[in-house]
Amino acid sequence: MAKKQETDYNKIGVTLGIVGLLVLPLLFGILAVVFGAIAKGKGSKKNSAIILGIVDIVWWIISM
Repeated sequence: MAKKQETDYNKIGVTLGIVGLLVLPLLFGILAVVFGAIAKGKGSKKNSAIILGIVDIVWWIISM
């Protein structure tokens, strides 16, 4: 069960990161990092949600 929950958190984080590239990058970027960190804490080896969240936040800073 832990494996499924870990991948669910990672999928949610990646989805939020992709949405954050289009709208509200700060909000969705932070959420993507949080969900990526939760997935990482549950044993996930994937960093895609965290990376997308950071890209969203950097994109927001640059576009200001």
